[in-house]
Amino acid sequence: MTNTDIKKIYNNYLAKVIPPDFELDKGILYKTPVNEILVGFCFEKSSSEKESLYVWSFAMPLYIEKDNISLTFGQRLKDSKGNELWHLKNNQSIDKAIARLASLMYDEIESFFPVVETPENFYRFYKDKGVKNIRINEALVYSAIYSKSNRAKEIMKDFIAELEEEDLEIGWIKNVLLKAKELEKMIDDNHKAKAYLSKNISETKSNLSL
Repeated sequence: MTNTDIKKIYNNYLAKVIPPDFELDKGILYKTPVNEILVGFCFEKSSSEKESLYVWSFAMPLYIEKDNISLTFGQRLKDSKGNELWHLKNNQSIDKAIARLASLMYDEIESFFPVVETPENFYRFYKDKGVKNIRINEALVYSAIYSKSNRAKEIMKDFIAELEEEDLEIGWIKNVLLKAKELEKMIDDNHKAKAYLSKNISETKSNLSL
């Protein structure tokens, strides 16, 4: 499945039900204007079935600098049989599949995106979730700082302590720790912290060509 195929499927079927403030670019369908949190859908090509794809809904905090789309806060949408792989090309039942997919995407737009598309809402939504890892905790800490949570200093301290227990020979973990320590120094100065995170937003938007 090529980006051209995805664009045709979107224009011929999905665009009819997706609000006009969504923009499709290279397999990513995202809501505009883009602010602090990127929300949208990722059409992930299947390496094993060339005429099929996975469809993710996701939220991505842009104030954590990234070079690529991150699906840490995403989920694959499933067809009526619970399958994650969507057969949307050369499929005799494409109308039924598209109807199911369009309905799921609309539900995400209505129920998921509104509760995660600001730093404050993102932090509230994910802070009590049971699944935790370094990337999830990193996003929670940065979101708490961006939204000026009164717990920001506390959770940053805990996050740094957690990272210092990890294997710092692993380059990306060490990098997360160094950036966390850099940001920790700014927590008491809202202007500096906001400027730092706003710079990350600009860099990430540039990296993603948003």
